[in-house]
Amino acid sequence: MENKKFPTEIFLEAGIDIKILGPDSSKYCLRRWRNKYKEHGTTSLLEKHTRVHKNKKVYISEKDKLKQAEARIKYLESENEFLKKIQALERMVK
Repeated sequence: MENKKFPTEIFLEAGIDIKILGPDSSKYCLRRWRNKYKEHGTTSLLEKHTRVHKNKKVYISEKDKLKQAEARIKYLESENEFLKKIQALERMVK
């Protein structure tokens, strides 16, 4: 166990000021990362997450984010076309 480092040492070596975070924050942060790694593997540490519920996190891959964005764009384009048709009909009625 020669390579064992305390959480505070790891944060200080990375240039993170522990005084700003609080004395125990590094310990809790590393514990949280270890748990994420155990539950979801390496990708969970690299992917961004969104909150679905106050205490439940869902991890979304970049591929899924792209699919969501494309679907949203398609929806908004359809909505714009619909609104244009309504405006055209209103002009015809006047």
